[in-house]
Order: sequence, then C-alpha cells, then structure tokens
Amino acid sequence: MTRDLATTITQLTADELLPIISQSVREETISCDTPTASKIGRSAGLATSGIFRVAGQAHTEHGERSWSAVVKILGPPEFDRPGVDYEPMRELAVYRSGLFAQLRGLRSARCYAIEERDGLVYLWLEDLSDAPQPPWKPEHYVAAARHIGQFNAHWPEDALPQRDWLNREGFRAIFRSPYYQDRFDRFLALQDHTLLRRAVPADVLPRLLQLWEDSDELLALAETAPMGVCHLDCHAKNLFPVHDSRHGAHTVAVDWTKVGISCYGIDIGHMLSSAMKWLELPPDQAQNLVDPVFDAYLAGLAQAGWSGDEDQVR
Repeated sequence: MTRDLATTITQLTADELLPIISQSVREETISCDTPTASKIGRSAGLATSGIFRVAGQAHTEHGERSWSAVVKILGPPEFDRPGVDYEPMRELAVYRSGLFAQLRGLRSARCYAIEERDGLVYLWLEDLSDAPQPPWKPEHYVAAARHIGQFNAHWPEDALPQRDWLNREGFRAIFRSPYYQDRFDRFLALQDHTLLRRAVPADVLPRLLQLWEDSDELLALAETAPMGVCHLDCHAKNLFPVHDSRHGAHTVAVDWTKVGISCYGIDIGHMLSSAMKWLELPPDQAQNLVDPVFDAYLAGLAQAGWSGDEDQVR
C-alpha cells in the first residue's frame, strides 16, 4: 500500500497541488514540477494508512521556489494496534475547527487542505522536518514544558471549550485499560520465567505489581488537580520546537487523536516518560530534568493566567 500511495501523490495534477503549494511558500504559485513523495516513519495510528513528505519546485511571480508539505492519509491502518482504544478521526475535527491553530506557546500544525480521495482522507500539513528531532537536548524539554503549560491553561477551568469531539475519558482510560490489565496478569503468571527475570530484576517486579494495584488510588489523587485542555500524547515525536519572527519561540504539535479535557501535569509527565521508554533520555538525565521541566511548566501556566495550588499539579 505504501508504494501505491506515494505514486498516487506524485500523480496529482498541478491544479490539485497549486493551492497547497501557495500556502506552503506563502505566495501565489503559477506552476509546479512533478513532486517527490517519501514515507515518514512507521504509522501507528488506528486510521493512518501512511504519512509522507511531499516536496518539489514551484514557480511564482518572484521566481522558482522549493516547497514541501506533509500529507497524513487516513484510512485502513498500516499496522494493527490491539488494545488501543481512542477516536482516530478526532484529528480531522481539530484541524477543521482551527481551535488550536493560533495559540501562544503551543499550537497545532498549519493545515493546508483536507481532501477525500478514493475512500481515503488526505490531511495536508506544514512540513516540520527542519525543527529539532529526537533525541532532544535538555533545553528543548524545558522550553516545551513552558509552552505546554500555556496551552493547558489557555482556557480557565470554568470556561473550557465545549466541543463534542474533545476526549473526556481522561487518562484513567489509557492506564487502566483491559490491555494493560492483561499484561499485568501475564506478569504474575510468568514472573519466574527466565526472560522476564532478565528484563525485570527480582526486586523490581513486586514493586511494579504493587504500583499497578495502587494505581486506582494514585489516579484518583491525580484527578483532583485542576483540569484543562490537554494534548494527551505529548512526546518529542509529536512536538516540534520552532522559531519565527511573528510568534518567536514556540512548539508545534501534531497527532491530535487523543486531545481532550484532563488534569494539569499529565502532558509533561508523558513527555519525560516517553523519552525514557524510547531510550532517548537516560533515567538519570530525566531525573535531573524533573524540577526544571516542572518549574517551566508552572511558569507557562502562570503566563496563561492560572494561579492555584502547585502541589496539586505536582
């Protein structure tokens, strides 16, 4: 399927591409050459058929310009993800609404077009490949934390946006899903297996199992924190530090499939823990970043007008 989709993209006509190219180069485009389409990464979304970087040369009144865009194609998933349960088409609602397009600190990627072709949806977005990619430097985590704080507190808790597509299940549904329950049940059944003992030391496994047993209580405590709009999938593969003359330094976020109302702090916790999970950040470096990231996050909340109990957020 990947090769067919790439070919389909390169066969789009100039009339189909020019409106997208004009937005990419930010000036009227007269004509364009045949573009290239290269696959980006491994598509893990429940409705993601593929993600491609499309690039080429365009001709404007001011001469020849290089252009590029990212097209995320929604349809039959490229890879199956058993146990993952969220609304895959929520992202379309996000981009159609424009709700997060002009925010301070953290914003959604610019959306050039949403098109339906042969039963698939083509989501054309700005190309962010020039932004720092993971593994990040420590300062990227700190800056992103401040921008996430501005985003989470952009709407006061008593005036949150009322959109049907906003996820209101919270992160309890993520962490207490049947998928994870099955994994912990298997831990118990296989705790003496040689491979499991090699992966999880004997002194760690009981604490891990106890953490799972205590997780309902811990989640209930976390849910007493203030509530705001949260991305709920914040990590360096979905966040792009950028700088421009109009907005200064800010962070652009993609993959809005889980966005919804949840508690302050979850997005920065996810950001650090994901970096450790994918071996992009050693645990000792992550530990050293906890306080700077949290302080930057509080500063972002304050910049957005929030003042409250810091301990609840921590």
